[in-house]
Amino acid sequence: PPASAGPAMTAGEDAAPRFATVVARARSAGGLVLFAYVLTHLTNHALGLISLDAMEAGRAWFVALWRNPVGTSLLYGGLAVHFLAVATILQQRRSWRLPAWQWTQILLGVSLPFLLVEHVIGTRYMHQVHGFDDRYAYVVHVLWNLAPEKGVQQTVALLAVWVHGCVGLHFWWRLRATYRRLLPILFAGAILLPALALLGFAQAGREVAALLAGARRR
Repeated sequence: PPASAGPAMTAGEDAAPRFATVVARARSAGGLVLFAYVLTHLTNHALGLISLDAMEAGRAWFVALWRNPVGTSLLYGGLAVHFLAVATILQQRRSWRLPAWQWTQILLGVSLPFLLVEHVIGTRYMHQVHGFDDRYAYVVHVLWNLAPEKGVQQTVALLAVWVHGCVGLHFWWRLRATYRRLLPILFAGAILLPALALLGFAQAGREVAALLAGARRR
C-alpha cells in the first residue's frame, strides 16, 4: 500500500549509514591488528643492530604472540575482515574521483599480496604445514646471501605495508586533538622504525655471512 512505502524507505535509508559505519569500524579494527603485527615484526628486525642472537630472542616473543591459536586467529581474522571491508567500501562507491592518498592506499593494498605471498609461503606456511624451522639465521641467509633480489622484494613489501598502515592511521586519527599534538613524535617514529629494521636486517646479513665464511675456513 502507498501508505507503507514511506516508512519502508525511511528504514532502508536509516540502515545504510549504520551499515557503512559497521563496515568502516570493521576495516579499522582489522587494520589495527595488521598494524600491530607489522609493528612487532619491524621491532624484531631492528634487534639485528644488537646481534643475530638478539633477533632470535625477539623472535621467540614474536612467535609466542602471533603463532598461538589466539594470535593466529586474530591475524588471519583481521586480514580477512580488513580485506572484505575495503572491498565492500570500494564496491559501493559511486565515483572513482578520489584524493591522491586514497589512490595510494588502494594501489599499495592491491600490490601487497603479490609482494608478500612468497615470503609467507617460505616462512609461516612451511613452518605450520611441514614443521620447517624458519629462524632468522636461515631467512637472513637466503635473503641476504643466496637470493638478494628476494631481499629487495621483501624490502619493498615491508615499506609498502608500513606506508599503507601509517597513511590509514593518519587519516583515521587526524581530527583528534591528542593525535595532532603527538604527530611530530609519531611521524619521526614512523620514519625511524622501518629504517632501524632495515639496518638491523642488513647487520644480521653481514653477521651470517661472516659466520659462514669462518665456518668454511675451518
